[in-house]
Amino acid sequence: MHAILKALVFLFAVSLAAAPEAHAQWVDDCRDGETYTVIMDLEYGEGWKDSEEYEAIYLMLLEAPVELRLGAMRLYARKVASVDWSGSPAGVEVDSHDTLLFGDLFFSEAFQAYQQRIINHELAHIWAFNHLCALEDFARIGWESISNEGRSGTRRASASFPERDLAPHDYATYSPQEDFAVSVEMYLEDPEGFTKQNPQRGAWLAEHLFTPSGCPTEFLCDVGELFKYGESKDDSKADFIGPEYEEPEESEEPKESDDEDPNELGEDPIF
Repeated sequence: MHAILKALVFLFAVSLAAAPEAHAQWVDDCRDGETYTVIMDLEYGEGWKDSEEYEAIYLMLLEAPVELRLGAMRLYARKVASVDWSGSPAGVEVDSHDTLLFGDLFFSEAFQAYQQRIINHELAHIWAFNHLCALEDFARIGWESISNEGRSGTRRASASFPERDLAPHDYATYSPQEDFAVSVEMYLEDPEGFTKQNPQRGAWLAEHLFTPSGCPTEFLCDVGELFKYGESKDDSKADFIGPEYEEPEESEEPKESDDEDPNELGEDPIF
C-alpha cells in the first residue's frame, strides 16, 4: 500500500510539472465575486438626457454574463451622438479599454431585438483587450498571427470562421478581436448550435471562459508581439492592461490636449 501511495504522489507531482503554465483557473481571484463597477458617464459626450435609455443600458450591462464582467474595473457607458461606422450601433473606445459608447442608432427600432446581444459583443471586446494572452490563445484557431492588440492579424489559409446572421455576416474574418467578439456573441445565443457549427471555438469558450466553475482560465504569454502597431503608432506608448501581466514600472499617462474632442475615437474603432 505504501508503495502504491508513493507511486500516486509521484504521478501527481509529474502531472503538475508537465501542466502548461497557461492553464490555471483563477480560483482565488474569481470566487470573491468582484465585478465591474458600471458608471453611466455624464462628463463627456452627449450625456444621458433620456432617463429610460439610461436605465435600460445600465440594466443590460448588469444582465450580461458575469464571466465578461469579473474584476475590479470601472466600466464606463458613454452616450454620444453617433458611432455609426460601418452600420454599427455601438462601439468600444479602443484607447481606454474600459469604455462603451452608445450612439443614437443603438436605440432605433432596427436594433431593439439585438441590444443585449450587441452589448455582449462589446463586452467581449473589453474582456479581450484586458486579457490579451487569452485572446492570443483563442486566435490560434483561425489566425497565423495577431498584432495591434488583436485589431489585426493574418488568417490561416484553410481556416473557417463563424457566419453571423447580422450584417456584416463575415465579421469574424475582420480581425482576431472580431473573431472573438462574434464567437462570444453567437455562443451566448445558442451554445450547442454554435459549438456544432464551430466546434473548436465553442470548445475553447466552454473550457476557458464560460466554465462550469464560472472562473476563466489564466493565460500567460509574451505580450510584446500583441502590442505591435503599424509604423504610425508608437509602441512605447502602448498601455499594458489586465491581470495577466504586470504594468511596466515607468508608464506615462498621455496628456490630453485642450482641443481634444471627447467624442473622437481615433483611427481604428472596434465594434
